[in-house]
Amino acid sequence: MPLLASSEHAPAASGAVRITTITPEYCATLYERLAGLPGAEAEAPRVMAEEGRRLCAEGQVRVGIAWLRRALRIASGLE
Repeated sequence: MPLLASSEHAPAASGAVRITTITPEYCATLYERLAGLPGAEAEAPRVMAEEGRRLCAEGQVRVGIAWLRRALRIASGLE
């Protein structure tokens, strides 16, 4: 199973690297993380998150995760 290394949303000072797998469960984790952000209700991240969730549900997990991560960056004000 492919692994991804991501420091996304880790404290900047820690330099922590989060190892994740490309699974539907990780899609759900990203979607839940997004739901807790104040910027998640804006149209762009909301639409992107729904598309990512749909892609994950259809088995296109890698692409779905990419959409969800982009939605997280936008909702966090990083893009």
